[in-house]
Amino acid sequence: MNSSFQLNSPEEKSLKLCTKCLLPETFPNITLDNQGVCNYCLDYKDITYLGEKALEDIFVSNRHPEAKYDCIVPVSGGRDSAFVLHQIANKFNLKALAFNYDSGFATKQAKKNISNLVNKLNVNLVTRKSKNNIQVRLMKENAKLNSSFSTTHILKDLCNGCSNGYKGGAFQLAKEKEIPLIIFGDSKMEKSVYKKEIFKGIEFSKKAKIRNACYKPLNFMKRRYYNHLLEKEFPFAGEDNEPIQVVHFFDYIKWDEKQIEEAIKNLGWTSGSMETTWRMDCKVHALVDFLTYKIFGYNEKDEMYSKMIREGKIDRNTALQKLDALRVTGNDAGKIMDFLDEYDLNHNEIRNMIGV
Repeated sequence: MNSSFQLNSPEEKSLKLCTKCLLPETFPNITLDNQGVCNYCLDYKDITYLGEKALEDIFVSNRHPEAKYDCIVPVSGGRDSAFVLHQIANKFNLKALAFNYDSGFATKQAKKNISNLVNKLNVNLVTRKSKNNIQVRLMKENAKLNSSFSTTHILKDLCNGCSNGYKGGAFQLAKEKEIPLIIFGDSKMEKSVYKKEIFKGIEFSKKAKIRNACYKPLNFMKRRYYNHLLEKEFPFAGEDNEPIQVVHFFDYIKWDEKQIEEAIKNLGWTSGSMETTWRMDCKVHALVDFLTYKIFGYNEKDEMYSKMIREGKIDRNTALQKLDALRVTGNDAGKIMDFLDEYDLNHNEIRNMIGV
């Protein structure tokens, strides 16, 4: 890490928070009533689950004694996908093939977690990566272009391509191996409301896109070319991709942070030096969290803990303490600086924008 640079923390903002959850007054489309309770809490409906019996029925129809594998479970090295693979292999006794898409941004700890996981569960693993590191190159070209506009524009395109890799790649593998079922570990608890809203406000018009292409033609051509190559390698796949069936595990089984952490720690899973067990699998997340908090005064962790409060999984005071502990620390600053250096994002425009 280049020790001559220091990371400036986001400016302290005196924001009103919902008195029931932790969402601030700057959250998209938020309103607070006379008691200071936000509309997201007032309108909230508890997450409903389809249940273990419905999940078992799917598994029964996809068990084939003569087949080598019953299903594919994509894993990132993060906690939720690790728990899903553990449940599929240990509890439900399906013959699972683990699949990992290496985006080029995986942390060392995430890779170590995957290795520990498949070894202890005795599960085979297939890892695939973009040829010539296309996703990394695409991210760098996006960052170069967007540094000419705003910090929000940089934030918007940092994570492009992963859905092609982990989702499209899983479908590719399922077709190759003739595996009828893919089980994903995403959940409604993780789904973010704010991203769609804040990025909708900075979409370029057709005229602006043409102007940008003329302003930086080489960058424009590179980005289009890398997008094309990534889509060719890992075509984005919809979930109606017959005859492959898709299951989102946490649509059926209740998401419970304590249960998840307890189950996977016995498999050698750890978040390493991070304060949280969530989003530790990708090097990009520290920068994404920092930029979001710097611009808006919140990030996806505020939304996640607010949902946990509404679901009765954590009390507000405990959630607030945990959230305060997760704000940008010296350790996070080091990770962000390392990220910029490792991926050659040391351009003056980017450093000035994010405060380094």
